[in-house]
Amino acid sequence: MAANAKTLGELHEAVAEAFSEQVKGYVEEVVEGDKVIERTVRPSPALLGAAVAFLKNNNITADPETNEALKGLSEKLAARRKGKISPAALDAAADAFAAHMGTMQ
Repeated sequence: MAANAKTLGELHEAVAEAFSEQVKGYVEEVVEGDKVIERTVRPSPALLGAAVAFLKNNNITADPETNEALKGLSEKLAARRKGKISPAALDAAADAFAAHMGTMQ
């Protein structure tokens, strides 16, 4: 029996929401002895790749020339490829991009 369009639409929406939540990362509380430590959990490369494939399969694109947050990240990634940016600066750029994307909901 084939799924109907409504069921497939709901599944598509659930997958999109799951990717959105995971790509943004989250804070996890870890108990170590008598201390509770918060740590930021960032998405894995595999999850990011799957999310990118999901966007590509749904013809979702972004233009770094019209999106300031994406433009900044693109420039920093290019500099990193040339060895001119530290991992900490790249993390800061990724955090800024994630913060910007979080406000678009």
